Amino acid sequence: METAERPVFERAVAKRLITSGKLDQAAVDRVSRLQIGNNERLEALLIKLGLAGECDVADALAGELGIAVARLYDNDRPLGAGAEEGMRSMYEDGIAKAIAGITPVAEVLRVTREI
Repeated sequence: METAERPVFERAVAKRLITSGKLDQAAVDRVSRLQIGNNERLEALLIKLGLAGECDVADALAGELGIAVARLYDNDRPLGAGAEEGMRSMYEDGIAKAIAGITPVAEVLRVTREI
């Protein structure tokens, strides 16, 4: 993703986290101020500072990209039914969308490597 698009995408992900009740605007504002002079992604800072969980950020990223997320764990318990029912991982779903021309492969690889 180009640098000019990055803040717009990060704001959209933050808005999804706020709308879902996983984060408040004050936390986003604090992290945004920490980003000044720092090249770290908003999502990474939210996780590093313990303001948002990895699964919550993954859900927000996936929602913004239009990619389904397959949960392997629910409250630290493995889920077996998802795989049996044909659910795909975020990476697999992203690659399928890239092949269909819906999203760029580079974006799928970037997002799935960061999570």
